[in-house]
Amino acid sequence: MNVKQSFLRGCSVLALAALLAGCSKIPLSSLWALRGLQFADVDAAALRALLWLPEGVDLAGGALTVRVKVERGNGRPDKREMDLHLTPLSGAAATHGLSAPRAGGRWLALGLPADEQQRLAELRREMQAWRDADGPDAKRTLGLGAELNACSRARTPPPPAEVAVDAWLRWKPGQSDLRLLDGATLADLQPDGAPPALPRC
Repeated sequence: MNVKQSFLRGCSVLALAALLAGCSKIPLSSLWALRGLQFADVDAAALRALLWLPEGVDLAGGALTVRVKVERGNGRPDKREMDLHLTPLSGAAATHGLSAPRAGGRWLALGLPADEQQRLAELRREMQAWRDADGPDAKRTLGLGAELNACSRARTPPPPAEVAVDAWLRWKPGQSDLRLLDGATLADLQPDGAPPALPRC
């Protein structure tokens, strides 16, 4: 099952477009925190997503896809788009102090492997070159979208409306994990139509 959550950033304001998950599933405090997100603040090595998944539910392919879209703006046609793949972390990188939001689930910590960190660093350098050439007030646009491909290991997959997902994100060292999804079901994440049945892993 493929669901997407989009985060769109303009030149001065971060707007969370609740295309797939209603704003009621994103804590208000997180909305305010995300307003101040600057792409230059994103540390590829520290970037981490934490998911609380119901037992028997997993990520198809074992990764969370984050799509990055950048438009140079300022009358320039330059655009860049890339998919980054966050893969499971282990050891100290996966350690956190969060409490389980509900019973009957498991934690999954995800981060960027070294090659993906390098790709993100190259994009940041290119964006910095745009900034140096166009000036800090140029109206660039950044779009971030998280694509969740969920699957079930159960013999009979549960209905999407019964699969609740919680998510947290951090993007720099020492930062507290910011809650992005508060018990959003797979049905919540696809409100424009009936979500398809959860496939077997």
